[in-house]
Amino acid sequence: MLAGWAFGVPAVFFHALDIRSKRSGSGPAAGKQGAWQRGVPAVLDFKTGDIFYEPPEARALQWAEALSRLTRSVQVIEATPDRLDPSDGALLRGAVTFEMIEYAGGRPARTHRAHVSQSAFERLLRTGVLA
Repeated sequence: MLAGWAFGVPAVFFHALDIRSKRSGSGPAAGKQGAWQRGVPAVLDFKTGDIFYEPPEARALQWAEALSRLTRSVQVIEATPDRLDPSDGALLRGAVTFEMIEYAGGRPARTHRAHVSQSAFERLLRTGVLA
């Protein structure tokens, strides 16, 4: 999980965040996982069906226990990825339509749907705030 984020983002989503393992290129450590690095600019690629929970530890719990702790979940309904313009390398922003469910007492209480850029969706996962 990414530490300090409002929503739990496990390593399986590193590709969506353009985070890759930099591998060692020489010597006995060649080919082994090294430091993590992120694309510059980051080319984000959240996909339909991706789901995230707040608080982050809810993902690791049995569902009945997770429900008692959940405050919100967000699930991607539709998405188009960021991409780099082939002519000049400029970042062309993709978009995410998502549904946010707010929970109270272990039950869904309110549902919201929003359409934002891939980077605004990442910011929501990190901060918990949709700006």
